[in-house]
Amino acid sequence: YLHTDGPVTFKQDGVQGILQKVFDELKEENPKAPHIKITDKEIFIPGTFKTPSYGVALFHQSTFEDLFTEGLSFTAGLRFDYEKAELRYDTNIEMNTLIDMGRPG
Repeated sequence: YLHTDGPVTFKQDGVQGILQKVFDELKEENPKAPHIKITDKEIFIPGTFKTPSYGVALFHQSTFEDLFTEGLSFTAGLRFDYEKAELRYDTNIEMNTLIDMGRPG
């Protein structure tokens, strides 16, 4: 079971160039949608990854001596593996915004 904290902080360039850009594009594609303006200069996004994994393996090996003739051996092995892995990601975000609903009409 692996537990990893992977927080991300968006600085001003990230807030404007990535997050705000998404809201601006939504408004362009949907003119009747409200305009959302992020007012934070930085946004902290915590993130926790949990990656449980389980596995089992079985192995068998047999050797057959003096096969067909004295001194000739044959060895065979068989292996069975089963593995299961998951990724669980838990995060949340808090940001301050101004929302302009526009004027009706």
